[in-house]
Amino acid sequence: MGVVFREEKGGGGEVLLLQRPRKRLLSSASSSQAQLAACCGFHSNGSFPRFAGRPERPRPASEDSATAMLVPVFSLKLNHKILPRCVALGRYDGTHPCLTAATQAGKVFIHNPHGRGQHTNTNRLALSTHDADISLLNINEAVSCLTAGLLNPDLGCDSLLVGTRTSLLAYDVHNNADLFYAGVPDGANSIVVGTLGDISSPLAVIGGNCSLQGFNYEGKDLFWTVTGDNVHALALCDFDGDGKKELLVGSEDFDIRVFKEDEIVAEMSETEIITALTAMSPTRFGYALANGTVGIYNQAARYWRIKSKNQAMCISAFDINSDGVCELITGWSSGKIDARSDRTGEVIFKDNFASSIAGIVQGDYRMDGSTQLICCSVDGEGKMPLQIQGLRSHVQDAWRWESSVSGDSLPQVDSSHLVCQKLTANMADSSNSIRSMLVRAEDSRLMGDWKNMKKRYNELYDLNKDLLSQYKIRCTNHTELLNNLKAINQAIQRAGNLRVGKHKMQVIAACRDAIKNNSVSMLIKIMRLGTSCS
Repeated sequence: MGVVFREEKGGGGEVLLLQRPRKRLLSSASSSQAQLAACCGFHSNGSFPRFAGRPERPRPASEDSATAMLVPVFSLKLNHKILPRCVALGRYDGTHPCLTAATQAGKVFIHNPHGRGQHTNTNRLALSTHDADISLLNINEAVSCLTAGLLNPDLGCDSLLVGTRTSLLAYDVHNNADLFYAGVPDGANSIVVGTLGDISSPLAVIGGNCSLQGFNYEGKDLFWTVTGDNVHALALCDFDGDGKKELLVGSEDFDIRVFKEDEIVAEMSETEIITALTAMSPTRFGYALANGTVGIYNQAARYWRIKSKNQAMCISAFDINSDGVCELITGWSSGKIDARSDRTGEVIFKDNFASSIAGIVQGDYRMDGSTQLICCSVDGEGKMPLQIQGLRSHVQDAWRWESSVSGDSLPQVDSSHLVCQKLTANMADSSNSIRSMLVRAEDSRLMGDWKNMKKRYNELYDLNKDLLSQYKIRCTNHTELLNNLKAINQAIQRAGNLRVGKHKMQVIAACRDAIKNNSVSMLIKIMRLGTSCS
């Protein structure tokens, strides 16, 4: 019998936990409920669980009989809405798995039912006022990606990685401490943790504005390269079966690229933006597109693909019927979850939520020795972001790229950095003036000096308007900076595509060094000749 664990969230969707079918089935519904009551405990509010058996439905011949009925075990209100594709499961103390997800308020909640009250309030991590099992991590920025994984082997536990439009935070949840905080000008759209190629240290690899960066647990940038467009999906997979992981990258230019460290070893073109990737088995991986297509590749050959009118929000690999082969699990924008055979794409299991799926993770969440599939949903009332197709050009004109970089992009990047520094200094001065003005205005109010109080508050109003105006200018400047960085990264990739093998990697590395040294002439020379030497 399959087991379902539902968490009904007040204003925040629900969480579904699926467990693999057991070999020995119980003889009656009453004995099943008795067993569940013995192992599942009670509600977070102290009441006993509510059992609601689902009547068995007619099942197709292809469906395993053990997954034909799902029984809700208990419900738990979390009162937090989940951002799509920002769900992870981590063992932050090395033992107990904790469900982690990003909220719309710039926070990350950590659900740990195994160690109530273990966390204490700090400047970042705070206990929820609604539930003792939930801790809230204050990011104070909009979260764009999130994952958990073993970044520092010496710690023996998972670290939490949170990406935003401008930074990457690695956090040690168990010790309530930052591992590192790194600025990422290209942004972090997607993130994955693991070992890559011959690099011995585990890396947190982020994909952003046409670039890929890999950080170790100390925050050192051990991996960097460029790709064709904005990155939307990352996964680690042994693509060529050599026992070492390659990096799968899906981007807005409809291509799936396979990086063996910083070298592209394969490239597959699709019909839409790649939104999700997952490793199925050695040499095999699943993918999802923005137009509702999901499918599986075996190395560079497509096994199968299907298209739905709904959008695939997330995908995962999980052996749902215990046959030793992982199925492709897909969470849809309609709230449907289905499991498809990796060989044929045939649906062998499905269930439905009332709202869109936010993420799918897996782990031994009940600590009973078996792996469960955990599916998280959102409330379904938020609108889906509009995906704009990128135009792909097949014309390669090296001189045009060079003139664009040298004449426009690099000087504009320098100018944007200078403007940003100046605006930051001005905003800091304005903030100090506002703080001082507010104190003087309140002093006048307490002393009954209404004339001076009115004068101070009028000055405070003018300062506040100036501060808002500077903030708008800074936002516009940041957008221009991202566009110029994207143009530079694309130009470097195109210059690399004119070479093959080690020469391609040498060009990309040399271009990066030239940018670090702010040498436009050297950059043009490298793109033209492939080297900075005469």
